[in-house]
Amino acid sequence: AKSLNIGARLSMLNVNIPNFSSRFLPIFDLGAQANILPKLRLAAHLQSPINIEISDSYSVPTKMSLGFAYLPSDKLTLSLEAEKYIDRPFAVLVGVDYKVIELLSLRFGAGTTPGTISGGIGLHIKSWTIEGAVSNHEVLGFTSGVSLLYRLNKKAQE
Repeated sequence: AKSLNIGARLSMLNVNIPNFSSRFLPIFDLGAQANILPKLRLAAHLQSPINIEISDSYSVPTKMSLGFAYLPSDKLTLSLEAEKYIDRPFAVLVGVDYKVIELLSLRFGAGTTPGTISGGIGLHIKSWTIEGAVSNHEVLGFTSGVSLLYRLNKKAQE
């Protein structure tokens, strides 16, 4: 069924530079997702659309993304995304999400400019999802993250 989902996210960025400063900065994102065909989704995302200064010479960069997800089955999602930070080259990302069982998803992704490889898991419990991920960036090394999501209307997502 055709549908449109619109969302916003508020995050806290922890910037910790030894012997210089440590700050928590609020960041917000805007996004939209449309089911354009039964097995095809289109999504757009805008990260940090306003100038948020970390220091006198550096701000949190704005990022724009546009992507597609193809769902050939209830267990598999294939994704392709183009992203552009205002101050960086254009990048392409690909990803796979495989739902092993109703409770567990495994994820893998790769990106260009610079090269990035990532993996993660998702645990789905009723309207809740707990996600964990790790990525290896060719310049920055390993980073990890954890997310907790709650869907207000789980039926709309299925």
